[in-house]
Amino acid sequence: MNHSLKNTPQKLKKQTLELLWQQWSAIGVAGTAETDLPYLIDPEALLLFSTEFARHDSRLFDEILDWLYCNGNTINLKRLFSIRKQYTLGNPDVLLAIAKKLRSRSSTVKWLSVSKKSIHHSNDGKVIAKLDSLFSQLPFSIEVLKRADIEFHEKGYYRPNFKARGLSRCPTPNQPSNLIFKLRAFFGCNSRAEIMAWLLTHQAGHPAKIARDIHYFNKSVQATLNEMEGSGLVYSRRTKREKHFHINSNDWHAFIHPQQQRPPTRWVNWAETFTSLEIIFKTLDDAEAKKSSDLLVASHLKTAFEQANLALDFTTSQHQTGTDYLHTLLADFERLLPGLQLKEFTD
Repeated sequence: MNHSLKNTPQKLKKQTLELLWQQWSAIGVAGTAETDLPYLIDPEALLLFSTEFARHDSRLFDEILDWLYCNGNTINLKRLFSIRKQYTLGNPDVLLAIAKKLRSRSSTVKWLSVSKKSIHHSNDGKVIAKLDSLFSQLPFSIEVLKRADIEFHEKGYYRPNFKARGLSRCPTPNQPSNLIFKLRAFFGCNSRAEIMAWLLTHQAGHPAKIARDIHYFNKSVQATLNEMEGSGLVYSRRTKREKHFHINSNDWHAFIHPQQQRPPTRWVNWAETFTSLEIIFKTLDDAEAKKSSDLLVASHLKTAFEQANLALDFTTSQHQTGTDYLHTLLADFERLLPGLQLKEFTD
């Protein structure tokens, strides 16, 4: 890879790990990261992305496992499967190893539903020809294999045996970024929680748009919205042939203004954002290994985003070509990640 990109991957990696620490700390992982975040956290997209990217930080990975031992039942697995089907986000084999650990516990027995069929695509998953380290730069030998974690070993990864520290907390319900967890505690772990989170952070929306954003089927979201309208707390209005749903924020004061806090103002499509980051890192890693030119890296990135059906409309790089596209795209992410200025990711 050319000298102009030499430091970019490491800088982006550091910024992305800081972002993960912030989000996981905000929902209860033991850590010291800033947790007053101005957007909603998407726990399913966050977990999927972390199954691969948190391997760069073994402490973060183990704190995530610790959190799942305490809070794994708050993860909406149906929605996780839907995101995984659409975006191929994260590492399916690592997720299977995590699921096997969780399903042996009575509080997280629902993780039995996580299987190869539910999360694998036809062209992904690890072919176990040899044992790889789960974490970067983690050496292993025949001797240390005796202390290997069995669930990860079975999926082709070596890591020392995991022991939960039990330091994780439940998500704080009145923290604006944790609105999803508050709504799940009220409505249950189902589509109504996501629908309400969307309505609370938007003025109004058509069911098809809401369904795309929350990763549920269009017809089921339409049916649920019609049912919710019968409560008198969700409203609809017609524009031409379309029916748009909205709420009156005064009816939901307990959710929007807990302890006089301001509501979260940003809905971020984290599944798309994290998938974009995965594509960037994979492409840069491949380019570094092959010593590719900037122009070739730009071409590979553009092709990868097109194949993933990601237009990246939230960046300024969409109208660029050649190496200008590459450097503008990377500059966009470098600029966005540190300050979490994510307005470009929202509607």
